[in-house]
Amino acid sequence: MNNQMNNRLIVNDEGVQRMIDNNLAMYYSNQMIIAQNMTHQPVNTIKAYSAKQEELKKWCLEQRFGDGEIVTDQKLGYFLPEYVMNRGRKLRRSPNGTPIALGRESVLAYVKAIADIYSKQKALGLNPHGPARGPLVRTFLD
Repeated sequence: MNNQMNNRLIVNDEGVQRMIDNNLAMYYSNQMIIAQNMTHQPVNTIKAYSAKQEELKKWCLEQRFGDGEIVTDQKLGYFLPEYVMNRGRKLRRSPNGTPIALGRESVLAYVKAIADIYSKQKALGLNPHGPARGPLVRTFLD
C-alpha cells in the first residue's frame, strides 16, 4: 500500500484529494480480499473452474466483445448454447463422430465457474451489470 500511496495524484482541493486517497485504499483493500479468497479456495474448485473460465476468456476474445471478458446474463446466455452445447463432451464422440451433448450438471459447472468470474468483477467494481445467472440463463437451464 505504501507504493500505492507514494504514487498518488496530488490535487489542490483537500476534499478531492481525500476522495482519491479513499478510493485508492478501498480498491487496494478489495483486491487483497479477493486475493485472500482465492488462496483459501479449495484446490478441486480451482481445478474445476480454471479450465472453464479460460474457455470463456478465449471465446470472448474470438467474439471480439467490446467489453472484453465482463460477464453478463446475456453473454453467458449466448456462450452456453453457442459454445458449450455445440462443443459437447470433450473426450467422447458418438459412433458417427458427432459430439455427445453435455448433461445438466456439466452445464451447471460452467455456470458456476463463470459466476465466480462475475463475483470477482463485481467486487472490484469492474462489472456494473446484474447477476450472471440472471433471467436469461435461468430460462436456459430450465
